[in-house]
Amino acid sequence: MTASASEWQTRLEAQGVELERSPYPVAAPEDVNQLADVLRFAASEKLRVVPTGLGGKLAWCRPEVAAGEADLLLSTRRLDAVIDYVPGDGTLTAQAGCTLSALGETVATGGHRITPDVPRPASATLGGVLGAGQSGPDREALGPVRHHVLGCHVVLADGTTAKSGGRLVKNVTGFDLHRLYTGSRGTLCVIIEASLRLFPIPEEDAVLEWQTADAAEAIALADAVRDSGARPRTMTVDNVAEAGWRLHVGLAGRRKQIAWECDHLAEAAPGAELQEGAAARARSAHVRDLELHAPVALRLSGRPSRTLQALQSIEGRTVLVQPGAFVCDVFAADDTPETVRALRTALPSDVHLAARHVAPDVHTALARDAATGDGRWMRALAERLDPEGLLACPTFPRRP
Repeated sequence: MTASASEWQTRLEAQGVELERSPYPVAAPEDVNQLADVLRFAASEKLRVVPTGLGGKLAWCRPEVAAGEADLLLSTRRLDAVIDYVPGDGTLTAQAGCTLSALGETVATGGHRITPDVPRPASATLGGVLGAGQSGPDREALGPVRHHVLGCHVVLADGTTAKSGGRLVKNVTGFDLHRLYTGSRGTLCVIIEASLRLFPIPEEDAVLEWQTADAAEAIALADAVRDSGARPRTMTVDNVAEAGWRLHVGLAGRRKQIAWECDHLAEAAPGAELQEGAAARARSAHVRDLELHAPVALRLSGRPSRTLQALQSIEGRTVLVQPGAFVCDVFAADDTPETVRALRTALPSDVHLAARHVAPDVHTALARDAATGDGRWMRALAERLDPEGLLACPTFPRRP
């Protein structure tokens, strides 16, 4: 750095930037111009910057913060305005600091539901969800979050602004850079505004739950549900409760459709407990938020056909699984670099293992190599958009 920490912090505050100093300096710009000024200042001082919203995903998106390898957190939490909501088009444009719960309340007034339905929506900002590429259990029916991002307005590392996509579902202008920004963990740019595709609020919600003896029975039931002709909005398998394994299926749609699906599933997979309406929505929210009870330490992903084999490889661990997409969250344990390497060895070779809420050295042990595979083009893109490494993360992908 060209100046001591106290000197550059004083100069930044002299420019009117709100700066919190504990435990890290946190800049919270009040508008886009000020945010761009902060990035230009950081570039001039060669500061390592980590974009953030309310900080809920730093532990797994940017583990260098816990390791003391950052200089400044750049928060978008004060950029929290809804720019445009067009009920007739089913689209929403909002700033990155808006929480998903606030956006959900906004679009509900026009008869819409927002996706992704992420855990803890009151503490999840739009920018944080997109930066993390976080999808909710509704991915079963609607697909990953990047499919619903219509456009983004971002600030690049040098302080310049850029736009990709637009605010309309049929907009085809330019390259789909907004889909690259989604899931980039703040290493390519700072997302300041995004447009999303919305979905109508369904006439009816229903939940069916089966208690099973083991993972194999739960996955077999999930396969039966998928083959039955029903179209679940959510489908999860977990062993969080002491009673054993459980399959949770959430349905949403027109009343006649939901009634038919419930009757059909009762025949195809008998023994389910049924809840409807408000009780169903509350139950789905409870399952969605299971990670509140313990942090998710690791995440597995891969082909759905590998689900049962992967679960058998990690027998004894507490998990929450989306079998339709095979995303498996593994709850916290005393993981070390040695134990996670052993776990990765035990898993099928085509199952990806990623770190979430674990120690920084575990993140390093699981980081993808920047010199090989998809890490190569990720690194090349980051170096093109951020040649000075202002926003770089040492473990995403791991740098030599």
